[in-house]
Amino acid sequence: MSEDNKDFEANSIDEILREFQAKRDNNDLPGKRHIDEPLAPPKPHTDFSNEKSLQKEPEAKKTKAKKPSFDFKKFDYSKLKKTLKPTIIIVIIIALFFACVFGIGGAIKSSKTAYIHKYEKKYTDVSFPAGIMEKYCDLYGQNPNMAGDITISDIKLKSPVMVKEDGKNPYAEASQKGAKTTNFVVYLNDDSLEKYYSSIDAYNHSASGFVSYSDLKQDYNFKIIGAFYINTKESDDNGYIFPYNVTEQQTPSSSLEFFERLHYRFIYNTDVSPTRDDTLITISCPTSYHQDFRFVIVGVARDDNNKLKAMPKNLVRYPQVICNEKGIANNFLGASKWYPQIVISSNGKKNETTTKIIKQSIKDYK
Repeated sequence: MSEDNKDFEANSIDEILREFQAKRDNNDLPGKRHIDEPLAPPKPHTDFSNEKSLQKEPEAKKTKAKKPSFDFKKFDYSKLKKTLKPTIIIVIIIALFFACVFGIGGAIKSSKTAYIHKYEKKYTDVSFPAGIMEKYCDLYGQNPNMAGDITISDIKLKSPVMVKEDGKNPYAEASQKGAKTTNFVVYLNDDSLEKYYSSIDAYNHSASGFVSYSDLKQDYNFKIIGAFYINTKESDDNGYIFPYNVTEQQTPSSSLEFFERLHYRFIYNTDVSPTRDDTLITISCPTSYHQDFRFVIVGVARDDNNKLKAMPKNLVRYPQVICNEKGIANNFLGASKWYPQIVISSNGKKNETTTKIIKQSIKDYK
């Protein structure tokens, strides 16, 4: 190496050392902290055994998520059609079903009552009851006081039944408004029926055992199940009148007691016990059996035409005046003076049906 180069290197080294010394004195060395600069907290220890600690921490600045794009051109509509097609078909079928049900139901209802229009034109002053059968429209148009129609073959009777007594035709006991009629009570004007049903022998050998009745809305075939005599004055039975002519539906317990007491009144037995679900007919006739008495037969609605057989009974409840005249003991002397509890329904606000129970008394049957 030449002398010139040696001198140059020596001078360069000296210059670098001087510059370094000057920066050290001024705290300007790289990586060296200034005296007045606060000490930074130590960085947390990295746990190299945990993979999560090796992952890069997310940047502080949040970037707006890019909305996924949907390519309608590339969408496979065939899969959607396969999925929706059965559902659409089912919905359409259900809609058509209900449309048909309500449509057909309305059409049937309309067709069932369409015949009334011609009778309304024929009898302009008459308001026909809802549900009246066509075969009774002319009869009702001629006499709007008609409540029903009765046929009793035993006495060759076929007659309209009126809502009120007119002295000529049979008439019906009316039910209270809001009550369901479960016992059609019909009053006859003569005693011609009595001889067919007043004894076991008469029932078994003379009576037909049946009565036909219609409330103008439905035809019934009634099978006669019993007969009895009843007082119409309370003084003839220790201040009691048995309410045989109750027409309204009763409470379950009241119905049970009514049928039990009715059974004891029957003068013979036919082995038929009606229930609350049955429809009854009660036909009341004048009688010469005793003053102020009525002769009564009771029937229950049945579809068959098999006549019942009357049989003797061991115990019959007669009114007190009859026990006195016959010289027999009144085994029911201590029995309570029972009266029915009837069910009355009415429509309140929002067409809600409300039901109330009415306890009847002797005043309702005098």
